Amino acid sequence: MPTYTVTEIVTFAGFPVGWSLVAAGVVTALALIVAAASLASARRVRRRVRG
Repeated sequence: MPTYTVTEIVTFAGFPVGWSLVAAGVVTALALIVAAASLASARRVRRRVRG
């Protein structure tokens, strides 16, 4: 008896969900990097102002 595999691409708003998740992960990672760099920069500025 033959076995068949059916693959269905799940979409949301016309875009494949897998690629949407990857894109969301990349955007989140970039936002975290920018936030960390901003906080580090602000701390450096505060140290210069105090000291």
